[in-house]
Amino acid sequence: MLSSAETPDRFVTIHGPKGEFKIAKRPRRREEDGWTYVYQDAAHKFTFVGNWNDSDTVYVRNAKKFSDGSSPVQFTEPEEVAIKENISYFFRTRNIILIQNEVEPGSRINSVEFSWGVVR
Repeated sequence: MLSSAETPDRFVTIHGPKGEFKIAKRPRRREEDGWTYVYQDAAHKFTFVGNWNDSDTVYVRNAKKFSDGSSPVQFTEPEEVAIKENISYFFRTRNIILIQNEVEPGSRINSVEFSWGVVR
């Protein structure tokens, strides 16, 4: 269970390529490499880490169940494809830190790479 210090900022609703979803950014801990986000759609709610290191590529990793923050999530293949498309859309169209703000086309992320495969 997440402590109050780990609860996410307010959710932003996004109409993505695979349907409506919500994203929130959790307050950052010093020891973390990247930012932790919470993804929520009609069927799923989980956390993941996004890291970009001053490049135009975001690296997405560590998809964990929101309920306990440590167990890996599992999706069917079609669910995983849809969720990855929505997360990619988020990073390409929103400010990575101020997620409620959209970004200008010239400052957008060009690539989103996922280091998790969570198909059951």
